[in-house]
Amino acid sequence: MTLRPIPFAAALLCVACRTSDVPASSFSNDPHAVPIPLIRFRTDSIAFEFSSGVGQAQNFVIKDAAAWNDLWQRIYATQTPVPPLPDVDFNTQLVVASAIGGKPTGGYDVLLTGAAQDTGGLVIAVRATSPGAHCIVTQAFTQPIDIARLAKTGGDVRFEQTEQVVDCGS
Repeated sequence: MTLRPIPFAAALLCVACRTSDVPASSFSNDPHAVPIPLIRFRTDSIAFEFSSGVGQAQNFVIKDAAAWNDLWQRIYATQTPVPPLPDVDFNTQLVVASAIGGKPTGGYDVLLTGAAQDTGGLVIAVRATSPGAHCIVTQAFTQPIDIARLAKTGGDVRFEQTEQVVDCGS
């Protein structure tokens, strides 16, 4: 496997300015919303991948193995070899992903921060982070994406994204 120093450096810059995750209950206006466990494919609190091959801002709801394979191949289109596709039991689970599109530098991040079932369906909380004016970032194009799995539930799936600008001081 070849190490990619630019995405790694971008990840380190994001971690240096990281804030705490949003509680699942804070993003739905429905007082009866029930938090749903969201299992990210990455255990630390940065995007799953920073050079994803997903150049447009887009949210994904993956309900079958074929669509999962298609997204995985798209994420790793520029890498060889492509890492093995993680197993997902689509009889009981679905995969959600959020990409914030192509960015001109490092310092951008996206994180799936929670999920809840409310009267309108399933709500996925997303936090998109961008670097402030005084942040030192890598000079490399990035395409951050985050991915998680969760139990299948009824209703529509919607994404609620909050934007955050990191203040790196002056």
